[in-house]
Amino acid sequence: MAATMRMGRGNYWRGCGLLTLCLIMATALPRVVADPDDDDVYRLVLLHTNDMHSNFHQVDKYGTPCSAKSADVTKCYGGFARVKTAVDNERKNAENAVLYLDAGGSIRNTAPHTYFKTKSMADLMMKLKPDAMSLGSKEFKDGLVNIKNFIHDIKIPIVCSNIDVSEEPLLSTEKNLMKSKIIKIKGRKIGIIGYLTPETHNGASEYMGNVKIKPEKEEIQNEVNYLKSNGVNIIIALGHSGIETDEMIAMEVKDIDVVVGGYSCTFLYKGKMPNIDEPYDSYPVWVEPPSDSSIFWFFDYSIPKSVPIVQAFRDTKYLGKLVLEFDMDGNVTSAEGNPILLDYTIEQDPDLLKYLKEMEESIEKLTSSVIGSTSVVLQGSNRFCWTQECNLGNFVADAFVAHNVRTNMKSFDLTQQWTDASIAFLQSGVIRSNIGPTNPAGVITMGDILLVLPLLHDVGKVTVKGSEIRRIIEQTVQPSSEGNGEFLQMSGVKLVIDHKYRVKTIKVRCAICLVPVYKTLDPDADYTIIINENLVTGESDFKFNQLVTDYQSLGKWITETEILKREIEIKRLIRPEISGRIIIVTDSDKELMTDTESLEDEMGDVTETADDGELYDFGVESTVTLVGSFF
Repeated sequence: MAATMRMGRGNYWRGCGLLTLCLIMATALPRVVADPDDDDVYRLVLLHTNDMHSNFHQVDKYGTPCSAKSADVTKCYGGFARVKTAVDNERKNAENAVLYLDAGGSIRNTAPHTYFKTKSMADLMMKLKPDAMSLGSKEFKDGLVNIKNFIHDIKIPIVCSNIDVSEEPLLSTEKNLMKSKIIKIKGRKIGIIGYLTPETHNGASEYMGNVKIKPEKEEIQNEVNYLKSNGVNIIIALGHSGIETDEMIAMEVKDIDVVVGGYSCTFLYKGKMPNIDEPYDSYPVWVEPPSDSSIFWFFDYSIPKSVPIVQAFRDTKYLGKLVLEFDMDGNVTSAEGNPILLDYTIEQDPDLLKYLKEMEESIEKLTSSVIGSTSVVLQGSNRFCWTQECNLGNFVADAFVAHNVRTNMKSFDLTQQWTDASIAFLQSGVIRSNIGPTNPAGVITMGDILLVLPLLHDVGKVTVKGSEIRRIIEQTVQPSSEGNGEFLQMSGVKLVIDHKYRVKTIKVRCAICLVPVYKTLDPDADYTIIINENLVTGESDFKFNQLVTDYQSLGKWITETEILKREIEIKRLIRPEISGRIIIVTDSDKELMTDTESLEDEMGDVTETADDGELYDFGVESTVTLVGSFF
């Protein structure tokens, strides 16, 4: 993919007006190329990671933890032990200055993190030894006490210019949380300014106390001015706000030299792709800020400098490597590189592997506890769930609805309604594995549950218009959602989709009713639905984001994983099925169903049945038997 230069509007018109003049001058002026032996050139190898998501062990090409069976083959990537080897090798072999930065997103609720909380991440990050790091959007989800311990224990500078902790006693005295950090490497001062997305409040406000996160631009600019006044002329913005904000910072904040970002998990690459990940743009992305100089800026040599932006995808799969050259004034004169794919050719650090093994042994008791059993295969992998309805997706979505009924039924007027939220959605990508009846008596352990749902997203309720439900469903069935985990698993919704990926009918289960039935979705009606926070805060671009105003968590620590655990404990033996919630009609089916009305007749108004006082969606039989893949 060709490199991209994003320009300010003023620069565009100035460039058009001076094009002829520049062409003439280009024939007369010598081209300045850095001499490798030039003492005035400062060379810096910038290593960077972001959004490692507590993937302490290796992952497959999709970012799913590698199973024990596949851990020794060539299809596993990353893991902290491999990141450490790659960073150590670069530091050992570099002839020039080396700076390693982490742009946040290290914490996520995997099994080790669930057990050890922030202590495990603090210990592991200190073994990787970044020179500085930013906060991520998930760090506050463990509560203020845990984030305080993390900041205090980690012994690595944590930078964040736009966070205000002055009114939060637990954090206001933490000296390791700073707006910026000056690092001196091989005789040059480098200023690192941190930032964090204000969207952090969306999924963690109840855990953040009096912590405030301000818009990034002004706070970063203030810190740039401070660093410049202290003789720092190489300034790097390091943060966790997403690629669009990274580009805004590069374009609108004066005197930023490099932006190292995270949060959007953006893959940038120059040249042939090393794996299945398709790049958003070239590495690095270049942005040219607008200039206030006059049209004759070239007579004063005040050439506006372009700013390189980098990210390194997610899940420890890559280590970013950008080789920079600066002149004596701190201007970037060259920036070249690419992310390094951390595949099997890079050995895992043996000492860190030993440390991880000790961690595993200490949580074995937790993961081996028996939760229930299954008499059927629980299909949760990408093969089964990413393009079609799957039985484990059905069970988890049903569990969302059942948990809400079970915990809130006393607040319902049962003469009018059986629930306040009869619909649930979750992205297939959060379900990471199958569970099969391969253990004795089909046993399901806590380890199985953590393998299936390792991310532990919060679960809550939002109220949206029917039109927003249609929009998100239409997006989920598009070919662009294939293979990325955005396909929705659902409860309380029945769809018919044609062979051209068009949604023909949507029927939804009523909530304000005595007996649940399915009726046609009303685009103007309000519906309260249950979703995991990923569909609100938007770790991907796929989310309910247009009309959501009132996300209400089902409770502290009520994650998708906890809900699944409780549902299996209640049922003890489970056997979820494919129930015809998503009917995909191919060309051959058109002979069976000639129009939408016929399909609607087949779906009908389906009455739910009760089992032990709880309501479940057992689906409806259809003569359209082709329920499954888009391929």
